[in-house]
Amino acid sequence: MTRLRLPFARLFLGLAVLSLMLSGVPALAAGTSFGTPAYDCTSKWVTLPYSTDVGITMRFQVTPGTPEYSTGTGIESSNVLFPLRLEDGTYPFVVHTDVGDFPVVLTVSCAKAPGAFTALSPSRVLDTRVSSGGGGPIAPRGVLDLKVTGVGAVPDAVSTVMLNVTVVSPKAAGYLTVFPAGGAAPTASNLNFTAGQVVPNLVLAKVGANGRISFLNGSSGATDVVADLAGFFTAGTVVDPGGTVPVTPSRLMDSRVSMGGSGPLAAGESRKVQATGRAELPATGVLAAIVNVTAVAPTNAGFLTLYASDSAPPATSNVNFTAGQVVPNLAFALVGPDGSFMVMNGSAGRAEVVVDIVGYVMSTGGSIRAAGMYQPWDPSRILDTRQGVPKGTIPGGQAVVQSANEVAHFTPEYISAAVMNVTAVAGPKGGYLTVFPADAPGIPSASNVNFVPGQVVPNLVVSKTSSAGSIEFFNGSAGPTDVVADLFGYFLS
Repeated sequence: MTRLRLPFARLFLGLAVLSLMLSGVPALAAGTSFGTPAYDCTSKWVTLPYSTDVGITMRFQVTPGTPEYSTGTGIESSNVLFPLRLEDGTYPFVVHTDVGDFPVVLTVSCAKAPGAFTALSPSRVLDTRVSSGGGGPIAPRGVLDLKVTGVGAVPDAVSTVMLNVTVVSPKAAGYLTVFPAGGAAPTASNLNFTAGQVVPNLVLAKVGANGRISFLNGSSGATDVVADLAGFFTAGTVVDPGGTVPVTPSRLMDSRVSMGGSGPLAAGESRKVQATGRAELPATGVLAAIVNVTAVAPTNAGFLTLYASDSAPPATSNVNFTAGQVVPNLAFALVGPDGSFMVMNGSAGRAEVVVDIVGYVMSTGGSIRAAGMYQPWDPSRILDTRQGVPKGTIPGGQAVVQSANEVAHFTPEYISAAVMNVTAVAGPKGGYLTVFPADAPGIPSASNVNFVPGQVVPNLVVSKTSSAGSIEFFNGSAGPTDVVADLFGYFLS
């Protein structure tokens, strides 16, 4: 979209300044000149001032994959304004006009507030199988420390990282707990597994001493661990609505020991979990609780759904399970006015449920606008290949692309990452799913969901979106696989 403004149109004054460098460029013909452009980090509008003594046309594309802008002008001084999502960096491009081609350079720098999320294309930061970040499997009851700040694209001023963590072929049943390095391991878990399984889960990991996080292998056998980085949160005191605050993991509910209820949830039962005023959460000012929720040994196949205490259950799920399984998943659970949320057992049998708090999203009553803040959305199904939405089963080694912003009717420049529950409904072959921005240069060496033949496996995914607001789902198996994706919210750009 291109908009022209008349001579007295105001320039957007942003937190970022884009420098237009024309040194060494011949003077523009017919009295045409460009002024200094400006970028507003909140509105995402770029202003490119110009003046000309004759009518000209302009055409330019800031970076490959972004829209191409073109416009014609009369004899005037004015501004070309266009929406564009730009990350910090330098962007050289050429403005093509009918009086000459002119190279320009945009330099963008947008400081993010504390608690803001920066989405990254997924990258592997730990793989004990190949001694990447660790020296072989984690020993029984052992702890592995991993430095995450100052590594790759992650700066030092980071409070939390978002990782997809996978346990690979453990020798014995147990659990994995991720916690800030330098402290004691909490009474909480991120993954639960049996011997020989491959189990993934998204982890919100608070950073501890010396920019490190710790992995505790809570089993009697050694296990390999893989961790793929999805992004990080800026450190500091969070004050903006939509900002994410990490906490040391702590247990809010365990139906096995009548913590948060008397015994397992019955078929169709919804049970309230109080979040605010507990485990480092304030009594007020909480929009959503970030929890790891685990279904333990259900008697029938089904699902768990989390929703605000003042709302009706949505037609989506957070955890999917079969009888007897132990299945964890991360969730952004909206809380009601009393600071609580509901857990519904969507099965025909009983299910034990464990809920561990790992962080929360701040609510101060203001609008959620700042870059990197979490914007919840009514849970919506954006992909279901079983129903042909938008396409059928994904063949092995192939991918589908889906727009993440269409449901919310946001234009792409306002969204940096989508928060989705992605479920693999596996076909005849085992494999994995990788979710990544559709304009990535290739398929990342990372995974989000791992599955064996015939398995139904969910996992929360925080995926960076492309400049057009799209996400790619790659089926890394030798056979066809169905994929379901339920959207829960966005991180703003």
